[in-house]
Amino acid sequence: MQHIRHLFFDLDGTLWDFHRNSYDTLHEIWLNTPQIHRVTVSFDRFVHTYHLINNELWDQYKAGLIDKDFLSVTRFERTLNWFGYFHPTIGKKMGDDYLRLSPLKTQLIDHAIETLEQLKEHYTLHIITNGFTEVQHNKLRKSNLSSYFATVTTSEESGISKPHGGIFSYALSKAGASKDNSLMIGDDMEADIAGAKSVGIRGVLLSSYENHAGDCIVIKNLSELPKILLGHATVLPS
Repeated sequence: MQHIRHLFFDLDGTLWDFHRNSYDTLHEIWLNTPQIHRVTVSFDRFVHTYHLINNELWDQYKAGLIDKDFLSVTRFERTLNWFGYFHPTIGKKMGDDYLRLSPLKTQLIDHAIETLEQLKEHYTLHIITNGFTEVQHNKLRKSNLSSYFATVTTSEESGISKPHGGIFSYALSKAGASKDNSLMIGDDMEADIAGAKSVGIRGVLLSSYENHAGDCIVIKNLSELPKILLGHATVLPS
């Protein structure tokens, strides 16, 4: 592993705990939007519906079919519409609130800080993330993660979303790195690992349920990463 010099991390779900932070943000919005309490059976039902709609819209955004403004508002409008509530002003307010409140949440994936502390002495660290530039930078700042990373590449900045290889090539160029001296660490097999592999970057998958993922190594906890990279555990496959 001596040739590896640059580590590229995904943000949401790999370092920043997207599920817990998003849940807390949505709950805060739900509590502060009394209009929707009359039409939804429960917060959990609201969240389930929101995620179904949000995932569909994010697929469209990643394919370049819609822009971020349409996504951020429409996901809430359509969730409200699902429950028979039609009020675009409320949907826009919820969308604006989500973009404002979500980056303020600071729950991190277990062992994120200690892992970065160990690795920063030996590698140059970077971020590659699908997301809006301002939102992702705010997440990093509020969670005290910004200082660990030499570069941050977002899909909005590059104009390309993971798993498209173009965003990884863009990030390599921005970092002054090459595919041969770089490694991608992420929690999504398609977006992070397969996407990086498409341009020749090897990957490490963070997954609590995968045991094998092709020719990349799988870790169940971030604390395993320094042991592997610094030569104290099983080496990465070639």
